[in-house]
Amino acid sequence: MPFTSRGAGLDRFGRFSLAGVEPGQYSLTARGSSRLVGPPVPPPPPPGVSAPGQTVPPPPPPALSYDLWASLDVSVAGDDLSGLVLALRSGMTVSGRVAFEGTSPPVDDLTRVRVGLSPATNDGIAFNVGATPGAANGTFTLTGVTPGRYRPTASVAPPAPSRGTAPVPPGSTPWRLKSAMWQGRDLLDLPLDVHPNEDVSDLTLTFTDLTTELSGSLLGPAGDPASGYIVLVFPVDSSLWVPNSRRIRQMQPGPDGTYKAVNLPSGSYFIGAVTDADSGDLSDPSFLEQVAAASLRLTITDGGRVVQNLRLKGG
Repeated sequence: MPFTSRGAGLDRFGRFSLAGVEPGQYSLTARGSSRLVGPPVPPPPPPGVSAPGQTVPPPPPPALSYDLWASLDVSVAGDDLSGLVLALRSGMTVSGRVAFEGTSPPVDDLTRVRVGLSPATNDGIAFNVGATPGAANGTFTLTGVTPGRYRPTASVAPPAPSRGTAPVPPGSTPWRLKSAMWQGRDLLDLPLDVHPNEDVSDLTLTFTDLTTELSGSLLGPAGDPASGYIVLVFPVDSSLWVPNSRRIRQMQPGPDGTYKAVNLPSGSYFIGAVTDADSGDLSDPSFLEQVAAASLRLTITDGGRVVQNLRLKGG
């Protein structure tokens, strides 16, 4: 079997070598940083003195931005391949703006917004695009994005503490990412395909402080808490039956039979009980169709609380 992935370092002339490659079809990929072009980066300044006997460490060097990429498909048939050239080129740009809806006071400093991209699949050459601060006017621009399938990620950092106060812990802001709309579809549900030489613009990331909650109990035919079952909730729209979907949840009821799911996106859902479900089942249309046939339907609205009790039939 061909290996799934393997890395190789470069010598100072940019040459690489991979040994022990079995016959098969492969994609050679490379990433680089445009910051490496030019004269060497000078060393950081020496530490400064803040008080007698105390020194201030120098700031860390800036992280490299891997904004260049290359890809080449090759076929290995048993003979050595040499002279392959991976020509680095600039990555694509993904840009847009952020918006807020809810009941909390609006964010006064939009540079606290952090936007990134995470690969939606393990294949291809998609790489994480680290959290990048937004601009003061609510816009953002991600550069050096390699081809692949992505889901946007975004968060709001806590405000900087005022003088004499303790720092605000991360995750304490009420805002969470609700949607990432581009050309009429939500990229949090159906990932973004970034193609070579095609920038992506006009992406709208909307934050909300509204939470949703789905709760209830799973009981057996005699009305006692059911054990050995999983409560499964998934969207009515089968186009959203995709791997790692935020709209598909499985919940193990507690000893008293109760279950709860928070922050499911608004929409129409099926809810039912199964004895077992692995990660592959949760996006398998044939499995979900069988569960749907014996499930109830419910609707979740923005900020809504839904209580749905379930009772297993006898036999």
